[in-house]
Amino acid sequence: MSDPFESSRRKIAWAKKNLANLNRRIDKFFQQKNLYTVFSEPDPHNSQHLTTKMRLIKKFPEGLSELTGNIVDDLRSALDHGFFGIAALGKPTTKRLNAQFPFSSDTAHFENNLRGRCKDVPVELWSLLHSYQPYKGGRE
Repeated sequence: MSDPFESSRRKIAWAKKNLANLNRRIDKFFQQKNLYTVFSEPDPHNSQHLTTKMRLIKKFPEGLSELTGNIVDDLRSALDHGFFGIAALGKPTTKRLNAQFPFSSDTAHFENNLRGRCKDVPVELWSLLHSYQPYKGGRE
């Protein structure tokens, strides 16, 4: 049997490459001169204080949000691929396996995902998955 985690490792490797690229681009951006202005304004909660702020006057380079999204997508996908690898080790078969990471926005969806998307993942991992908290945010 080939390495069941090869695709997961590739996803992580791509995420690392993209993260290094993102860091280089961010570092280059912040090395510029005249990047921001500093100003003060009254504190809205205490009129006797001033709040000092800075405002960027140059736009972030194009593509940073897309690159960040690619990193997140690769890491999320690596979890799915890893769970598939775990299921494949436990149930070597030619049929399609239900083995994805049970991303969920709340506990009810988590339980449904666990019984559906993860039904071929060894039950011994379910207690570990129950220790994670659902994340309600972003696009789901």
